[in-house]
Amino acid sequence: MISMVSFIKQLLQPVAIVWVVLVIMCGWQIYRRQFRWAYVNGLLVFGLFLFGSTPLAGKMLHRLERPYIRDLSKSVPSADAVVVLGGMVRGGQYEPLQFNVQDAMDRIFLGIDLARERGGIPLIVGGGSYGEGRNRKTEFSVLKPWIDRWNLADDSVLHLGMCANTHEEAQRVDELIKQKKWQSIYLVTSAYHMRRAEAVFRTVGVKAVPVACDFQGSAPNKNGRIDVSFTILPQSSRLNLLRVYLHEQVGWLYYRSRGWIKAGK
Repeated sequence: MISMVSFIKQLLQPVAIVWVVLVIMCGWQIYRRQFRWAYVNGLLVFGLFLFGSTPLAGKMLHRLERPYIRDLSKSVPSADAVVVLGGMVRGGQYEPLQFNVQDAMDRIFLGIDLARERGGIPLIVGGGSYGEGRNRKTEFSVLKPWIDRWNLADDSVLHLGMCANTHEEAQRVDELIKQKKWQSIYLVTSAYHMRRAEAVFRTVGVKAVPVACDFQGSAPNKNGRIDVSFTILPQSSRLNLLRVYLHEQVGWLYYRSRGWIKAGK
């Protein structure tokens, strides 16, 4: 049974306020027999409830993440280096560390841990960036001082330079592999992004061992099970899962159209 405090917290979310207003408008339009507008608002009410109040969006994202659930304590193929894709931080001018972390910060934590656990193999940080125009900076420029201060990795920390997308990161890694004469790499990125990232790397000819993190659709609830609960009011967190899912699906189609992902990869 939902508590009053929890209900008020849900109600204070902007998406919940919009949903309640739409419900009231829909009811008023039905009362005034404005059925055409009531139908439009009714569809919006249903759509927000379907993706914001039910576990549907999480289940959709879970389908992308499920193939990459693995236990690192068990056998994992060896590789020559760890590649961590960008998208982990954004600028933080007034932050003591000079950056704000994003959900994908899991990537660098896993990358550092994997490189150390595998005997200090090279760690390669992706080409994510933040800022605009001349003020644009690489994520590496703020992450590297933090890594050095805590001595989290040895001197073999490399950077791909500023990259526009995953395809460009894959190309830079391919060049580095040929230069270093490596055979394969561990590919670290968010679980929902791994399907597209792995396909891109394989298309450019890089042998990648996927090691995923930042599971969102697969996140368990307090009982250790995948969240299948329903809420009365739509939640912005669930709509964000839908946004992530759509971003990956549209990104896959775009990459296919550009030839960055070949059929069967």
